[in-house]
Amino acid sequence: MITITFVNNQTLSLNNDTIIHAYKHDNTVDTISGEPNGYLETGYLSQFFEGSINSKELDSSVQQIGVAGLLAEADYFRLDDQQVFYKTTSILSIS
Repeated sequence: MITITFVNNQTLSLNNDTIIHAYKHDNTVDTISGEPNGYLETGYLSQFFEGSINSKELDSSVQQIGVAGLLAEADYFRLDDQQVFYKTTSILSIS
């Protein structure tokens, strides 16, 4: 299990089944489909990752390193099917 702590002391727990959706502001191409996306030109977010902490893209010797690397690249993320978006710059720690 991984715990993300925010600067306001709120915590999120990620287990092996939690799906992470990572988003980045990108005004060029939707990185999931590879297609140009007109919405991005007006400042919308583009999802570039969807998977669990066990995804091969996050594989590292320590799970926290993979998650930290992913969130360092993201502007926002959300978990599972929740429609709450968390700003990555408000993360204090990943343990």
